[in-house]
Amino acid sequence: MAEVETVKELKKERTTAKSRFTKQANHISRGADAMLRSELIDEFSTLSLCHRAVLETNDDFRLGLEAEVKTEDEKAELNEQQEDDLKNTSREAETKMAEIKDIVQSTLWSKYGRYELETAIAGAERASDAAGHVPAKSESFECYEEHLTLSDEMRDEAISAMSTWEKWIPVESIDGVNARLEGLGETILRLKMRKPQFAEARSLRIAEQGTRVIPPHPTTPMVRIKPTTLPTFSGDERISPMEERLGKPAKAGRAIRIP
Repeated sequence: MAEVETVKELKKERTTAKSRFTKQANHISRGADAMLRSELIDEFSTLSLCHRAVLETNDDFRLGLEAEVKTEDEKAELNEQQEDDLKNTSREAETKMAEIKDIVQSTLWSKYGRYELETAIAGAERASDAAGHVPAKSESFECYEEHLTLSDEMRDEAISAMSTWEKWIPVESIDGVNARLEGLGETILRLKMRKPQFAEARSLRIAEQGTRVIPPHPTTPMVRIKPTTLPTFSGDERISPMEERLGKPAKAGRAIRIP
């Protein structure tokens, strides 16, 4: 059986938890601007654990005090000083936690979150805008599908970025970010509803091709070459076609030049 802690021990545990919480809060407050994104998030997670420890040990201390005063009288209650001490401990921890959270939020959002989320949303908006400008023609359907797929992917990236930074977005900026994401969803839905336009354009093109008259294949003209009379030979001498028609033999020893 576990040993029951005394009120004095419970108060000591609360004091230790409060000290750790205060040191961690001061550490973040002084060095937030110099911390990297991952480091600042880790330090804040540690602070959250310390904050929880303060609240839990304060509740345990309350239970210990109540048990102590009821040992003599079951109806006895904590005195005003004890109640104030318990309430002040809880209130001071909550106030300090909210203060440090504001510092961490401001630092993370201004240095990292705003740029990352803005880049993701703006990229998705540009992709969907480009898809909307693709003309609804049969030959543009594949191109439109590519634009639509890219728009979907970039919207998913924007939603993922929103999920990452949602807890760090300042209150004054959250409505604007949500409105842009909702606008993206509506735009992509309208883009998907354009698909029937491309299907109709493709059907019309197929119908036109089916009714189009194909002209006959042009024939290659035939070229007739008139035969030419070649020189004839008599023995070892040559005579021209003209001399042959005139019946004039070539003279011996005379060379006949054929032009």
